[in-house]
Amino acid sequence: SVVPTGVDLVDKCTSGGLPLGQTTVVSAGTGVGKSVLLIQFALEVARAGKRVVYVTLADLDGDELRDRMMRQLCGWAWPPEEGWRSSADEAAYVAAETQLGIIDLEILDASQYATHDRTIETLCANIAAKQIKAKTKRRDGSPGGEPISLVCWDYAQKLRSANLPRNAGIYETGVACSDYLRWWTKDMGLASVIASQVTINQQGGATTKGGGAWEE
Repeated sequence: SVVPTGVDLVDKCTSGGLPLGQTTVVSAGTGVGKSVLLIQFALEVARAGKRVVYVTLADLDGDELRDRMMRQLCGWAWPPEEGWRSSADEAAYVAAETQLGIIDLEILDASQYATHDRTIETLCANIAAKQIKAKTKRRDGSPGGEPISLVCWDYAQKLRSANLPRNAGIYETGVACSDYLRWWTKDMGLASVIASQVTINQQGGATTKGGGAWEE
């Protein structure tokens, strides 16, 4: 089974969408649009009636990410604080804010967490509790809620593992986190998609910032 992303080309290339029980990596250089793509996945899957959790470890905090999501719903590249360009723009932004409040998309802001709380184990446990609650029937026999279908992990190179010392290298950390996430994603029965940065050195070769480890 798959979770359709709502992005036609991606769904075509992945035989219908992101596979449940598996982890998909989006790895590219700075400013290429990894976060834009993950946000689009999250919005489209949530608008299709599925439950989504978006974990941000990037420099954007939860409020800034929410603002970016609303601008993306409007199709804007410019921030609204520059001033509305028309009354239609203001109306579109308000409509996007309303839509974001209706769809089942939760932002888990880990960008401000202390390093010891930014571990893959802690974050997965947080999300697992939500998944277990959703799958547990209430006393009256009704469903506990909508299970989570998709978890987006933005800026994965900032993840840490509780099983490694704090001075562990990026590559070692990436391998440990990716191994744990692959197991957890399968156990939870959802789809995970990860954005991790890769930079290009002056010789044209790829210098990974965790991206290579995630790919492996």
